Amino acid sequence: MRHLVLGLAGVAAALSVAACEKIPGTKAYASAQQAAADQKLIAEGQRIAARDLRDPPAAQFREVFVQRNPVGAAPWAGAPVVCGEVNGKNAYGAYAGFVRFIASPSKGLGELEPPPATEGDTQAFNDALLFRISWVFGCLGGKGKV
Repeated sequence: MRHLVLGLAGVAAALSVAACEKIPGTKAYASAQQAAADQKLIAEGQRIAARDLRDPPAAQFREVFVQRNPVGAAPWAGAPVVCGEVNGKNAYGAYAGFVRFIASPSKGLGELEPPPATEGDTQAFNDALLFRISWVFGCLGGKGKV
């Protein structure tokens, strides 16, 4: 009998917490609203990141998150950004490997991590460095190493 009462009390507690997600002004409601907004941002950020791939519908994503307070200079400052890793197909139809991406859904901007620079290719080196700086300030809020 005691286990039945404890079980019913646990079910009642779980139902009351779930009900709070539907009551405006509660912490659970705000958290549920934030999660729904983040899911919309992530979906749009993934769409932006995939649009430059050879086969956008085949894109695979991992480690995707929303950074609500990017710091630093434009274009990432001032609006939430979506950061993560994307894997796309190459010309042979095989997946090429995951690379980092940054996307700003509100600005419609996205950037994929460039391939490593070869020795003497200063433009590729500069592109890679600029992406790393964007990643640290846009995705990590300035808390990381370039």
